[in-house]
Amino acid sequence: DRHPDSGVVFKGYSIPYYDQALELVRNMHQSFHCFFLIGWDIAISETGPRVIEGNPVGELLYEQLFFPHMKETFLSCAASYR
Repeated sequence: DRHPDSGVVFKGYSIPYYDQALELVRNMHQSFHCFFLIGWDIAISETGPRVIEGNPVGELLYEQLFFPHMKETFLSCAASYR
């Protein structure tokens, strides 16, 4: 019900700059059109969202349940752009 370190109560909490963070990652993703899925790590600063990193393979556990060869496809796509 609350974060163990900060004590922030989750119920009713609104993530600051959430809409701006979504816009930021959507714009960033367009620069990496060869990847269908990118796991973006975003920090929220006092002035807005900041990109920490993007992981082009990310966690594919759920996708792999439905598309078993998806990870190999992503890895081959990534290798072709190096």
